[in-house]
Amino acid sequence: MNTASMSQALTVRGNQIVKADGQPVTLRGFGLGGWRNMENFITEDDVRFVSSLGLNLVRLPINYRHFEDDMHPFVLKEEGLLQGIVHAAP
Repeated sequence: MNTASMSQALTVRGNQIVKADGQPVTLRGFGLGGWRNMENFITEDDVRFVSSLGLNLVRLPINYRHFEDDMHPFVLKEEGLLQGIVHAAP
């Protein structure tokens, strides 16, 4: 996550989720199922469509193989599935 994203991180204050400026945030979203091929299962067009619906949250199905492989357990991959998705998010 880059510095700009960190400055926009959400936090919890009391019983509310708030932006960095203290304004409350209501999360509206859904969970993607894990039934599809896990590679490229959500595109930038999908992210724009989700945003156009007024949603601001997507729960992604994540498998450990997105971060490591069986031949090198406990060694994190430099490239990652989430990089493209996070950068596509508005």
